[in-house]
Amino acid sequence: MPGGQANAVNWLLDGGDNNDSFTNVNLPIPFPDALQEFSVQTGSLPARFGLHPGAVVNAVTKSGTNSWHGSLFEFLRNGDVNARNFFATVHDNLKRNQWGGTAGSKIIRDKLFFFGGFQGMRNRSDPPQTTSYVPTTAVLAGDFSTIDGSGCVSGGVGKSVLDPTTGIAFPNNRIPVSRFNQQALNLVTKYLPAAQTACGKVVYGIPTFGDEEQVIGRVDWVRNSKHSFFGRYFIDNYRNPSIFDGKNLLTAAVAGNWERAQTLTLGDTYSFSGATLNSSHATATRRRNDRGAPPNAINPQTLGINVPSPVPNYLNVGVTGYFGVLCGTCADAHFNVNSLHLADDVDLIRGKHRIAFGVDYVRDQFNSINVFNSNGSFSANGQYVNGKTMNDALAAFMLGVLNDFVQSSSLQNATRGTVFALYLQDSIKLSPHLTVNGGLRWDPTLVPYDYFDRGVSFSQAAFNAGQRSSVYTNAPAGLMFYGDPGIPRGFQHNHLLNLSPRIGLVWDPTGSGQQTIRVSSAILRDTEEMFYNERQTTNAPYGTTIDDPFPAGGLTNPWPAGPEAFRSRCPRPFRRTTPSPTRRYTWTCP
Repeated sequence: MPGGQANAVNWLLDGGDNNDSFTNVNLPIPFPDALQEFSVQTGSLPARFGLHPGAVVNAVTKSGTNSWHGSLFEFLRNGDVNARNFFATVHDNLKRNQWGGTAGSKIIRDKLFFFGGFQGMRNRSDPPQTTSYVPTTAVLAGDFSTIDGSGCVSGGVGKSVLDPTTGIAFPNNRIPVSRFNQQALNLVTKYLPAAQTACGKVVYGIPTFGDEEQVIGRVDWVRNSKHSFFGRYFIDNYRNPSIFDGKNLLTAAVAGNWERAQTLTLGDTYSFSGATLNSSHATATRRRNDRGAPPNAINPQTLGINVPSPVPNYLNVGVTGYFGVLCGTCADAHFNVNSLHLADDVDLIRGKHRIAFGVDYVRDQFNSINVFNSNGSFSANGQYVNGKTMNDALAAFMLGVLNDFVQSSSLQNATRGTVFALYLQDSIKLSPHLTVNGGLRWDPTLVPYDYFDRGVSFSQAAFNAGQRSSVYTNAPAGLMFYGDPGIPRGFQHNHLLNLSPRIGLVWDPTGSGQQTIRVSSAILRDTEEMFYNERQTTNAPYGTTIDDPFPAGGLTNPWPAGPEAFRSRCPRPFRRTTPSPTRRYTWTCP
């Protein structure tokens, strides 16, 4: 639909739900040789379709027949055999292989059929160039005169490096190496590449892969002329790992991704007569998405930094204007989405009327664990206490001076959501020239909730009145939790009276079927993505994030009282005084 969002399309595979409710995009679609047909509908959609208003895409997979049929294929993309783009200086360096095949035939003639297929894909390409700046040999000797001189500084104006203990410039921009932080030295000398220029520039590539395999299998059973049944299973595996060769940790700045999507659809069609047809579908989907850093990456304790480091292969360091190690989204995590879809549709032909009615039910689960800042996040931009600056972020890092340190407990979600709808539609052919389409869909909004009832709601009125929660009595005024009066489980109220009417006119000026003029109007509704509620469980008392600007202990010991200082602040700061209405909580700390 023009103006619609990119994730507002309803995807169906063999009539079953094929949406990823995590972000409302589609789950993988089988490769072309496994598809029989597909349709796309946009605009004022019939009442049969809901969930998302932008469009409906319905793909149908192939079935077996009484005779053997199949295919073998190989698609190759390689710059050595491709013409060079007219505006490019070199050939395309992408190397992609897609290969596979399909086969289908009978198991029992005229009764039972099978179809299966496989596609594999391998991607290889020379990575695009990435530029960072690292300490030079001179910097490691304490000499910042070149890297902060006019030849290296943007704008051509050199700068003086200030001593954070005195605020006075270091003589000749030379810092005594005895003052360098040992943990910073451990990182830059063991895990970063050598500088390629006197300004510290390094150019490198971050490899990307994107390997994938798809497998599909389908069985069709024609019980009799009125009754048929099918079952289809589809699995898609995708891999794009993050790379660390043991020497250059800068190449691990992109999160690795391992993903598996599976769908199983069962369909039953029964024809009561030539004018009455019932079609039922049951679909189960699961997408497992594992994200993370290279398994051989390091963590803060590897460098000797005195912080809790529950994740063995994650380190997040940023030095403004120079380099970054790994990334904020590189931490180990999994985002798993499960869905069950049940639907029944009845189609009737009664004279001039084509009537359809039915029911849709979708049950979604979103389960995730994200360690995020569990190992801490270290930032150096050259600033230190009271907004003073050393004028050089690298110099600050080499001295172990941080402008910010953040550490948090892991982020966990166990979101549950339900979509339910009823519909009725009718297409009436009033004359050879005019057809009227009308429909009504009932789309109640059932708000997703956390399985463990985690979440918090802020009430300005309660805050102004000094009202406190009866669930966590020592929580700040105005913060309310599930179990407090008027607080629903999903922290929003359901909206049950959501009626979505449709009306459309189709006019054939000549009655010949060669020309039509169409006009329609509809109220369409969307279903929010499950990820919207992801931050509900990060607030206290369920999650703890502590931000310490300009930590006094610097890079070596961001927690002046030792790592136990964080652990002592990690457990729930509020005390539950009433039982959970549903489940007990699980508290996790590094």
